Amino acid sequence: MLILWIELTPCLRAPRNPDNFLPTQNINTTDSEIITGVGVDDEKIFKIALLTSLVGLVGMIFTAGYIAPQKVRIEDINLGMIDKEVSVEGFVQSVKKSRNGDTYFLDVVDASGRLTIVIFQSTAHDLEKNDINITGLNQRRVNVVGNVAEYHGTLELIMKDSQSLKILA
Repeated sequence: MLILWIELTPCLRAPRNPDNFLPTQNINTTDSEIITGVGVDDEKIFKIALLTSLVGLVGMIFTAGYIAPQKVRIEDINLGMIDKEVSVEGFVQSVKKSRNGDTYFLDVVDASGRLTIVIFQSTAHDLEKNDINITGLNQRRVNVVGNVAEYHGTLELIMKDSQSLKILA
């Protein structure tokens, strides 16, 4: 990149003798002459880069709270959505606990279909710390945010964290 810049910098300023000027000819100038000939110096470039970075960071901070996962109906979840974060609202038809641990499986239905929501042990413990009884979710309406996954050919939703479950009714 530096070599390309050095080769092209003579093109960026007016030549001393326009009749004999070739872009690749050697011109004895210092870097500061080339930069000041263009009208931009390191300090200006630094200030522009710093300002652009700060505006971008502030924009990200303010908009981060408004970025929400895509709300979908259960029938709309497909293989193309694997590893994507989505939000599903439905009625908990049943709650099952795994035989060998504290993983829970919620069968959630909406008007379009049925989906299994997986709550792993760490998330289950966090829910219990927040006084949410997972088995008490049976026959309740919930909104769950999680990542779409496939397990043995069946799509399911892996609950993201304990803040990803909202009990609606």
